[in-house]
Amino acid sequence: MENLNYMYKDRSEKEKVFFRLLSGSIRYFKDAYIISNLSEFERVLQLDIRNWDCDVYNKFTDEKLIDTVRIVISFENYFKAKLVRNDYLIHLLNKKSVGKQAFNISNPVKKPVKYTDLVENVGVVDEKILNHRTIGFNDLLSPDYRDVLGIPSDVGKILKDIADYRNSLHFKSFPGEIYLSTYVKDMKKLIDFVNYNMIEEYNAIVVKYYRGTLFPRPKIEY
Repeated sequence: MENLNYMYKDRSEKEKVFFRLLSGSIRYFKDAYIISNLSEFERVLQLDIRNWDCDVYNKFTDEKLIDTVRIVISFENYFKAKLVRNDYLIHLLNKKSVGKQAFNISNPVKKPVKYTDLVENVGVVDEKILNHRTIGFNDLLSPDYRDVLGIPSDVGKILKDIADYRNSLHFKSFPGEIYLSTYVKDMKKLIDFVNYNMIEEYNAIVVKYYRGTLFPRPKIEY
């Protein structure tokens, strides 16, 4: 069984994990059709419904399923990368190996838990302690995690709504209101968050460690 301690104990490994997940998070977000074509969708919404180009509109509705998944993966990976970088657990604990008392104290599903606090509670953290499964996206949107991650309440609500919609994709038909003007405003808020968090953090690392090898990424326009 793989020992997952390396990403918590070694500072250089933390940075590698962070940068790898951060890079993927930006790519997933930008690949969402609604994000890369938001101005076009906004233009469609401003037209009288009788003048809508159905082919253009239908492209957005056809992509809504995968867009939702891409956005959730983007933010989930970013949040987990940020937690690891700041010494917080993202992996679930094996209750039998940890013991009931330590499990109740150090369960990352209930609250953010520092890796160093886990070590203090259980002693040696071996490969039997950490589960390969990680905390869920909804857990990351809880108030305690939002505080640690610096997630604004409005961004958290937007992401919660998207996650809820994703989880019900197979059980309900397409609700037209999901792509109204309020949705455009929500996407702009997410773009701003990505621009001033993910992309700025990515560019800072590139400038510091990869100058001449990688290049800074431009902010997403809308």
